[in-house]
Parts: sequence; C-alpha cells; structure tokens
Amino acid sequence: MYLLDVSLDVSLDVSLVVSLDVSLDVLLDVSLDDSLDVSLDVSLDVSLDDSLDVSLDVSLDDSLDVSLDVSLDVSLDVSLDVSLDVSLDISLDVSLDVSLDVSLDVSLDVSLDVSLDVSLDVSLDVSLDVSLDIWHVVSIF
Repeated sequence: MYLLDVSLDVSLDVSLVVSLDVSLDVLLDVSLDDSLDVSLDVSLDVSLDDSLDVSLDVSLDDSLDVSLDVSLDVSLDVSLDVSLDVSLDISLDVSLDVSLDVSLDVSLDVSLDVSLDVSLDVSLDVSLDVSLDIWHVVSIF
C-alpha cells in the first residue's frame, strides 16, 4: 500500500512602482516691427528609455528675431519588489505486508534388495611323501 501526500504552496508578491516626472519649459521671445504671422508647433515624445524628440516649426512673413529656450527635465524612478515563497511538503508512507507460507513434503522410499550368492569350492589335495634314510656311521680308531 502506498500513500503519497503532496502539498505545494506558492506565494508571489510583485510590487511595481513607476514614477515619471516630465517638466517642459518653453520660452519664446518675439520682437518685431511689422506685422507678423507666427505659427509655433512643439511636439514632445517621451519614452521610458529617455529618448526625446522636439520639433519646432516657425513660419513668418517679415523680419523677426526669435529666441527659443527649451528646458526638459525627465525623472524616472522604477522600483520593483518581487517576493516568492515556495513551500513543498511531501509525505510518503509505504506499508509492505509479506506473507510467506512454505510447505515442504518429503517422501522417501528406500528399497534395498540384497542378494548374496556365496559359492565356496574347497579342494584340498594333500600329498605327503616321507622318505627317511638313516645312515649311521661309526668309526672307531
């Protein structure tokens, strides 16, 4: 029997603060002696990579002294806080039941057949030849 318990908690907190301050000051001084037709077009494009496009179009019909001061202040503050908490709990329970039954049957049959044949042939031939020769010599001097 297997029991697997998995608990996963993920907490993600993201805080993004973007502060963009743009200050544009345009100072235009015009001095003229005659009638003047002035058209002034100022276009300002600000992107987050601090690129700036300023275009100024002035059309006039007579003599004109134009003094144009453009001051641009761009302040960009970016604050990013990321907090990630991951909690993983794994619980594994393993239960193993083993049952072993051993049955052993031994049957032994012993059959012993003994056959003994004994044959004894005894043959005894005895031949005795006895020859006795006695010689007795006496000599006297």
